[in-house]
Amino acid sequence: MERSPNSTELDPERLDRLDYLVAALKKRGIYLTLDLYTIRATRPGELPAYPDRSFRHDEYKGLIYIDDAAMKNWMQFSRNLLEHRNPYTGLSWKKEPAIVFLSLVNEDTLFDLLRKVPFVQKIYEEEFMRYAARKKIQLNNRNRAAEYDRFLTARYLRGYRKMRDFCRRQGVVAPICGQNYCNYNPQAIVRREFDYVDNHFYHGHPSTGGRTPLQFNPASAIPGKLSSLTDAALSRDFRKPFVISEYDFCTPNPCNVEGALLTGAYGAFQGWDAICRFAYEGKPERCRQEVPLAVFTIRHDPLRLLSERAAQLFFLRGDVKRSNDARLILQAETAASYPRLQPLALLNAVGTMAVSCPGFSMPSPMGGVILKEIPRHFISANLSALEAEAAARELAGRKKFLSDTGELSLDAGNGTFSVITPFSEGAVLPGCGVAEGRFARIENLRGFAAFAVASLDNRPLASSRRILLLHLTSSRNSNMIFRGRQEEHLQSWGTLPILVRNGAAKLTLNRNLSKFRCYALDLNGVRVGDIPLTVHKEHTMLSLYTGRFGKVIAACELVSEDLHSQGKHFSREGGTK
Repeated sequence: MERSPNSTELDPERLDRLDYLVAALKKRGIYLTLDLYTIRATRPGELPAYPDRSFRHDEYKGLIYIDDAAMKNWMQFSRNLLEHRNPYTGLSWKKEPAIVFLSLVNEDTLFDLLRKVPFVQKIYEEEFMRYAARKKIQLNNRNRAAEYDRFLTARYLRGYRKMRDFCRRQGVVAPICGQNYCNYNPQAIVRREFDYVDNHFYHGHPSTGGRTPLQFNPASAIPGKLSSLTDAALSRDFRKPFVISEYDFCTPNPCNVEGALLTGAYGAFQGWDAICRFAYEGKPERCRQEVPLAVFTIRHDPLRLLSERAAQLFFLRGDVKRSNDARLILQAETAASYPRLQPLALLNAVGTMAVSCPGFSMPSPMGGVILKEIPRHFISANLSALEAEAAARELAGRKKFLSDTGELSLDAGNGTFSVITPFSEGAVLPGCGVAEGRFARIENLRGFAAFAVASLDNRPLASSRRILLLHLTSSRNSNMIFRGRQEEHLQSWGTLPILVRNGAAKLTLNRNLSKFRCYALDLNGVRVGDIPLTVHKEHTMLSLYTGRFGKVIAACELVSEDLHSQGKHFSREGGTK
């Protein structure tokens, strides 16, 4: 509560709004994830050792694991929230079944966090020296980094166990995890304690959040072999559920429409259990207003909203098959580093396990082979250290990646991606070029674009009577100011109205659709005009333009004659109407 001297007190008005939101989501069958700590700042004097100092969220996250008062402060806030009874559901938060995942502290990975908070890092360094003295460890340049990682691992696990046990004593029923950010080697050890594994990844994340001036990566993720996505994929533990509770391909990256297609497709291929975009919108009042585009939120970005539809079909409907195979990366607990094997996630399902191998002579400080805790039927290949090093060299030079199912193809050299399934097909093309599918041939004629062709009636494309076409370029605010050769520096976010870049493409569909009509849909999903179809034997051709009928046209609907008279239309907010 803002006016309280204690940050652990809950604001009754905000809590009521949150209670109502939980109840409304639950009523509609929507599940929730919950972090017991995100960005709450402490008040001066809350932590007795620092009577005149408040702490930012990043500082506080580090203090929890080394300052008893910070841990007690976390417990008090958590107790207040978990024991609160939601008047709209009749249940306390700790017993709420709609909360399916519980993170104790958001993005609390000490191996990454401490370098950003010098004040807290100094406290850890001082405690580390006392730790080394107690353990009689002679520190030198060769062992210091490894010993410091062991110290941080032990510190974190001691704190995690305290918080986890506290939650269980309170009566929390949801699965619990921590460290839902990054993929440092020691994290494979701490993840063994979690009920599930959670991670976050971003592409094009600006250097300063959303404050201008800011610098960002303006390129597609494809030439970099989806490095952030594949790094997160390697953090999986095959023994536990795996969740991406935050991901985004951020604005103003001009290629950000690719993000949902890539994440939905590879998430389905990997067999992940949940994917959450960050974020729809962060402020309730903005949901009811027309406002310019911002870094993370997609509420006002018509193209990223539409891209979510393709991701849902790939991931939730199950259009994209799970991997037929798996690669388990076995990492020695003492490993200081490991070869970069992230691109394996473009070929097979991947995961990492930290192992100790008593009596096993390892060929190098990294790796080993042990399968006692892993279901053998799920693992078809494992990499020892030497094999991993050889694989890393091969993957670094490789440009083309075809998934073991044959459905996903990524060409890092050309910057292209395609997904081909019986129910949907999609492509990302960086400029003029062609994607050849079984059902659709997509010829992009102008600039970067993402495409999807998807059945809407759960029939295969070859027999579907209703097909969605997506043609997604990029969105920008008016009057945005960039500088740099690649426009990688944003000086001003600009104003309304939101603009959509012109795009053009030709589609050839391998089916006679002479008894179909093609409707252009505006950004509300309303049919605004007919698009001509040219049918030649068993092929149907049409042209796509983002500017048509005086509207932005990013979606079209192919409808069989026996359906088009029913007047249904596609909605970017919620499927079909």
